[in-house]
Amino acid sequence: MDECYKIVLTGCTPTPLASYLKGLGVLRILSNLDSEIKAAWVGENLVLTSKRPAEVLVRYLLDDYAPTPILAPWNGGSGFYQNDNQASLQKIKESNISRLFAFRLSLDVAERALDLEGLQRETSPKGEAKT
Repeated sequence: MDECYKIVLTGCTPTPLASYLKGLGVLRILSNLDSEIKAAWVGENLVLTSKRPAEVLVRYLLDDYAPTPILAPWNGGSGFYQNDNQASLQKIKESNISRLFAFRLSLDVAERALDLEGLQRETSPKGEAKT
């Protein structure tokens, strides 16, 4: 019988909803690496059961997983406006990590679209300007 590893994700709890969804997201991402991975809530933690040890799963998340770029440049706090925290987006733009290529491309497209609209970019648009 194949060896299984139990990995307790103490940062993924069933409540609040955001933490629950985080756990489902981690499970979904890791299922690309281990199609037979399973998860269960045990007490207040999500426990993964995988044929791969935790170190392999972590290496996959850090080195191989390519996030799907989802952007909302019309929203405040999105990183596209002067008063937004832009540190994370800036790090992605400046990186040469191949797994972030689609993200860099999407950021460039969003920035060009905002510039084409001639938005002032001090603050995010409101009301009719948002549409």
